[in-house]
Amino acid sequence: MLRSCHPVCRRALDALEDFDESQNAAIVAANLISSARFLLKLDSEFTELSAQFLVDKASPENESAQGRRKLTVKDCLEIAFKEGIPKLEHWAHLGCIFKPPGISSFIARVPVKGLEVVEAKKLEEGLALMRQFEQPVGARLHVFSPQLDRLGDKEIYDGPAGPGGAETRYVGLRDCIVCDVKKFKGTTVAKAKITYKTKTSFIYVSLQRMFLAMPKSGEESQVIEPTHLLVDFCLPRLSK
Repeated sequence: MLRSCHPVCRRALDALEDFDESQNAAIVAANLISSARFLLKLDSEFTELSAQFLVDKASPENESAQGRRKLTVKDCLEIAFKEGIPKLEHWAHLGCIFKPPGISSFIARVPVKGLEVVEAKKLEEGLALMRQFEQPVGARLHVFSPQLDRLGDKEIYDGPAGPGGAETRYVGLRDCIVCDVKKFKGTTVAKAKITYKTKTSFIYVSLQRMFLAMPKSGEESQVIEPTHLLVDFCLPRLSK
């Protein structure tokens, strides 16, 4: 736990500018499980679960000569289905630089009885999943800077600036959770929970804005297609 963390680890965390892709995927997966358990009345209150456990338990086959493969939200959910997951306070903090001790195998875990991970690529399909299962869904958000960095609490994130607007830099895709869809300032938005630059916050994301997805240099696919800001949806189907 952070309050009892080694000073070396604490300094490393203080110097961290942002979590990596695997850590962000684990954050979203842990939150999706917490939400599903609460909505299914498996927990009487929203119970925070350990994202770091999911990172630590990434299977050996995910290792390569270049290092650990980046985890996806689906990877993390499947780890939880197989291993269970401890509560947040029972495991090391996210980003802990020390390997868990051998005694950690005896730490109690919340059982996660999973039926499957349900996925959808496009916005309409992802929102349909949320309505069908009546629970939040994981998604990936196209992040542009400084548009997301400077977003206020009452503003709508609508991606890159238009022609003649402020300078825009494409950061990449960031895992998040879509919690709700609503009308806000006369437009339809998704209320999303996102961890960005180690800070977790709720933002309003435009569901109407589309832009051309420009491939990064070196990517195999050079196809440019219009896309919404939110893509690649998934949710865990749990059983009681």
